[in-house]
Amino acid sequence: MKPFPFNPAWAMDPRVQSMPEAFQRRHVMILCYQAIDGLAGFRNADLAASLRISPDVLAETKAALLERGLIGDDWRPNGFPTIGGEDEAERQKRLAAERQKRRRERLKSTAVTGCNVTDHVTRHVTSRVTENVTKRDVTRDAVTPPNPPPK
Repeated sequence: MKPFPFNPAWAMDPRVQSMPEAFQRRHVMILCYQAIDGLAGFRNADLAASLRISPDVLAETKAALLERGLIGDDWRPNGFPTIGGEDEAERQKRLAAERQKRRRERLKSTAVTGCNVTDHVTRHVTSRVTENVTKRDVTRDAVTPPNPPPK
C-alpha cells in the first residue's frame, strides 16, 4: 500500500475549516480511498454507501468539495496524480535519480582506469613540485649574481 500523502497543513486550510465537520470527514475518507486504490472502481452509489450517506447527500458533498477546489469532477483530490501518472514528488524523485545516474556515468568515464590511482596522483604532484622548485631556483640565480670568490 502506498503511504498516505496527508499534509498536516490540511488542518489549517481555510477551505477545509470553513466546511462542516461531516464534509471534512468525507473529504478525509476520499483522500484515504484515493491513497488505497485511486477511486478507480467507485460509482456514485458505491461511494455513497461506503461513506454511509444517501446519494442526495453525496451530491451535496461533491458540490461543496468542488466549490472549494478540493476535488475534481472525477472525485480525485486535487494534488493527486491521475491514474497511471505521477505527482510532483514522484517526478522530482525520478528527475533526481536520472541526474545522479548521469553524474555517476560522467565520473566513471573521466576516472583514471587501468592504473594505480595513488601512483598516478603521486607522480602528478611530485612532477609539479619539482617543476616549481626548479623554476624558483632558476629565477633566484638569475636575479642574484653569484658571490665572487673570497680573496
